[in-house]
Amino acid sequence: MYIMTATWTNGEAPEENKLEELCGPLFDLFLRFERAFTRLALDRYDVTDADAEAFAVIMSASGADTGAAFAYLMRQIKTERVLRRVAFEAQAVFESRRSTGLKEELVSLNDLSEEFRKLQGGST
Repeated sequence: MYIMTATWTNGEAPEENKLEELCGPLFDLFLRFERAFTRLALDRYDVTDADAEAFAVIMSASGADTGAAFAYLMRQIKTERVLRRVAFEAQAVFESRRSTGLKEELVSLNDLSEEFRKLQGGST
């Protein structure tokens, strides 16, 4: 949902607010597309990080704007994979803390990964 917070003058929005009003929903649409693209690449097509990067290099070399845009999307596949791993580890760590009565607190990603390895019985 997009919320307009600008003050209107003489019945018209200042130019920057008009641009924000026009581009905000489009940017939201782009972010939704990016997320859907990466999820589909991982869940349905099982694209590896290496394959995504190789194709991104090929698309970037084309010199076309569309090639660069597609290369960007291909490189987001790795980011989505990392976000999934971090979300899984965070959920496991915080559920473990809740079950043992420990307080949930913000931790760094390194500390989160270390605590997750300890939960799994791995060495640090």
